[in-house]
Amino acid sequence: VYLTDNVERTSPLTVSNGQTLYLCLSGHSITKTTQDSSNKMEGVIKVNDNAKFILSNCKEGGTITHASDQSGNKLIGRGVMVTLGTLIMYGGEISGNIMYWDGGGACVNGSFIMYDGTIKGNKAEANGGGGVYVSGNKFAMYGGEISGNETSGGLTSSNNSGGGALINTTSITMNGGIICGNQASGTGGGVHIANYVAELSGITITNNTCGADKNGGRVSLYNCTIKLSGAVNISGNVSGGTISNGSLSGGTANNIYLPTGKTITISSELTSTTPIGVTTQTVPTEANYVRIASGNQSYAIPEKFKYENDDTISISVVPRSNSSNFVDLVACSHSWGTNWKSDNTNHWHECSICKGKKDSTVHSFDQEIVNEAYLEDSATCTSPATYYKSCVCGQKGTDTFKSGNIDSANHTASLGEWQPDGS
Repeated sequence: VYLTDNVERTSPLTVSNGQTLYLCLSGHSITKTTQDSSNKMEGVIKVNDNAKFILSNCKEGGTITHASDQSGNKLIGRGVMVTLGTLIMYGGEISGNIMYWDGGGACVNGSFIMYDGTIKGNKAEANGGGGVYVSGNKFAMYGGEISGNETSGGLTSSNNSGGGALINTTSITMNGGIICGNQASGTGGGVHIANYVAELSGITITNNTCGADKNGGRVSLYNCTIKLSGAVNISGNVSGGTISNGSLSGGTANNIYLPTGKTITISSELTSTTPIGVTTQTVPTEANYVRIASGNQSYAIPEKFKYENDDTISISVVPRSNSSNFVDLVACSHSWGTNWKSDNTNHWHECSICKGKKDSTVHSFDQEIVNEAYLEDSATCTSPATYYKSCVCGQKGTDTFKSGNIDSANHTASLGEWQPDGS
């Protein structure tokens, strides 16, 4: 179906059980002019069991939205409602919709795949997913934009979550696109992810905000695992800030929030140059560190992460005793030793809490320190002491520094007969 003009409807456009609707907005809008009751929640587009709604737009403009009443207030009703079906977006816009409960822009119980298009300016008044709420089978985002959406109301932080999107599906992939400028009065201003494994690569989540006493300005995790790879950009998200006309002000840095026991898995190289900010429910102390991520030592780079809101806590590498390649990244309030630790090639100072390293440097054997620690073998009456160039950490080099007869004070036995050499 290609729209040839703007459309107004008093009832949902329904995709019946088992059917597929391909809809190109062609720059035009579908506007619902009636309001849903709190228990009806049908949407502008209604997708029934095992049905598919595939949205595109071959021209600029056009949206799926609700009209306003005589006072200028938006009528209640979400943009798209999917019941045990599939929503696929190749383009188009879902905007300006308000719902009492989950998913102001789109509520999908099934699968939602987003290649392009925009979901913006929607609102869930008393629950999660101002832009998108997805439960069931799959959420995949490869492009497009989820922006300027909002959750509000007086419910607890387990609700009012995910200003941009609240995701609770068995398969979660974010491999492109932008989630920005969303706001939640609960947790997860950008995204709230619950219960499953989420894979993030090439996604930008920025300038989102959550409630002042909540967590996860950008990404909030509940009982789930997050895997990061590629050019992931999660930055500029806060708790307690405000968004006005797309601009973020105030608030406390709060990008990825990790509940106790939850960590990030780094599945391949992270190529973004902006460190990913992390806040943890369990705060590192002078006695204990907190693990935030793990992965192959080639990918688990401390500089790719930053512990937020406390400059005394930093990120370091902790090797695993049962693996030569797999390491943990930990947040630690370091207590650095003053004595050097070393191996065959490097020396460093070690943290007494996490055993992390700093000042790691390759050995330099130019410290001509005369000390018995650098003897090749013990001096005797007939064997002179041999000294070697050493490193500042105490490692002995291979170049001889000094070799000569021992001091007479080292003689402890009675002198024997004269011993001659050739001259």
